[in-house]
Formats: sequence, C-alpha cells, structure tokens
Amino acid sequence: NWPYTAVLVPVIAGATWRFRGDWRHAALWSLGLALVLSPTLHPWYVIWILPLAIWQRAPAWVVLSISALGAFLLWESTALWTEWQANWFTRLIVIAPPLLAWRLDAGRTHRHLSPL
Repeated sequence: NWPYTAVLVPVIAGATWRFRGDWRHAALWSLGLALVLSPTLHPWYVIWILPLAIWQRAPAWVVLSISALGAFLLWESTALWTEWQANWFTRLIVIAPPLLAWRLDAGRTHRHLSPL
C-alpha cells in the first residue's frame, strides 16, 4: 500500500496545514481525505466521519455517510455488483449525492455572502 501512503501523507499534511487554525476542520478534512483516497472504502468506513460532519455542519460529508449505505443495496453478486468490487453504477449512487450536496451548499453559501 505504499503508493497510497505516498499520496495520503502529503495530501493530509496539506489539509492539516490549510486548517491549522481550526482543529475541527483539520480533523474533518484529514479523515475525509483518508477515506476518499484509501484503496479500499467499505461503506461502513464512511460512518466514522458522520460525527465530525454534523458537528461542522458539512452537508456533503453527511450525505456521503448516508449515500455510502446505498452500496449495501448492491452487495450481492449481480449484474450491478461483483463481490467486493464496486462498479460504475455503485460508485455513482455513492458519489453523486454528496457531490450534488456540495455544489448546492456552495451555491447557497455564495448567494448568502453576495451583497445583492
């Protein structure tokens, strides 16, 4: 797993440095990046970030925690899931909702901060 470690260490160090003044954000992003960039992401791993995401009011991370459970719907070997190997459809139902939540939250925040 050294190639993953070679990527994870600088990315998490960068997130920690970026949020050095706010340990809560640093913890959220460090754990989140470790989860997203890990070589194996089982759906139950994403639940670990839920307390930090709720505490920080980070809707995209909350939605990821919930949408990851959708992978359980396709857990058995079927045309849409090969045992222990997520395919494009499973990845889509896990990743699309938090990306949409992230985009909607960014748009809401931008409009909220706008002087108009």
